[in-house]
Amino acid sequence: MFFFTLSMILSFSYPDYDADKNSGKHTLLVRLGWRRTARINIVILALGYLSLGTSKFTVAPVSAICLPLLTAPLALRIVATLLKNEPTEKQLEDNSVHSVYLSLLIAVLLSSSLLTEGIFNIMWQS
Repeated sequence: MFFFTLSMILSFSYPDYDADKNSGKHTLLVRLGWRRTARINIVILALGYLSLGTSKFTVAPVSAICLPLLTAPLALRIVATLLKNEPTEKQLEDNSVHSVYLSLLIAVLLSSSLLTEGIFNIMWQS
């Protein structure tokens, strides 16, 4: 969840990039620049999905790895916007919303996976 939340936080700053830059604010996005921050954000999203694979080496159920992968099309849409040369302000605002949805969906899918696994374990032990 760390990587997806970090990506979401970065996504919130994209729509304000021009205003922050023109007003002299020294946000992370202004300091690093649009392109570099977009590349970092893409890497962060990739790390988020890769970290799901590391769950395989823990006691997490397989569904905790597979269910969050259903959100990959939404992540790809976010990445596509970040790769554009000149995304519109509306596209950047939509990207921020999509980042929130992505983090929320992954949290819900992970939680439901772990919850159902726990319920099944309790049922089988009874």
